[in-house]
Amino acid sequence: MLYGGVVIGNYKLTNNSIVVTLNENSCREIYKNEENNLSTFSEETFETKPLKKKITQTREIEQTVDLKSSRKIVSIGRGINKQEDIGIVEQLANAIGAQLGCSRPIVEDFKWLKPERQVGLTGTIVAPDLYVAIGISGQIQHAVGIKDAKVIVAINNNKNAPIFEIADYGIVGDLYEVVPKLQQALQAVVNK
Repeated sequence: MLYGGVVIGNYKLTNNSIVVTLNENSCREIYKNEENNLSTFSEETFETKPLKKKITQTREIEQTVDLKSSRKIVSIGRGINKQEDIGIVEQLANAIGAQLGCSRPIVEDFKWLKPERQVGLTGTIVAPDLYVAIGISGQIQHAVGIKDAKVIVAINNNKNAPIFEIADYGIVGDLYEVVPKLQQALQAVVNK
């Protein structure tokens, strides 16, 4: 894939030695059983020069979320009005056993969530069984990050949002009305 997945390149290899890199979840279905893996690897030894390094600062990186291996993800975007409202979406995520994710603006512009929750090319590329995009427009960098999800559900008040082009199911509506109704419907199913 080139340009963030917008274009797919085809190449003819003319050399015996090649290096290929793939996104972690890009071939999960094809190679989920080890016996299907036809790849071969060789190890090469190279002479290296010692590097000089100077450590100026260290810090622990707290990793509490693993979106790459999450089977269900509920993500929020610019459609959420204020940080306090994230709880509305968290309740829905908890009700279906999903991790909470987000689009780039929630991390980089508003700083409401930590970078480990960011989904997309500049965050984590995911391939869950269920991805629920709430208030996310679906710009290309986000769309590429979720393209391998099995089922994509989009909730957005803009019927022309790009997210609806890739969604399996779409709800055009205000997330502040739709999410609580979904929560109630799920609760009714659980209580039966």
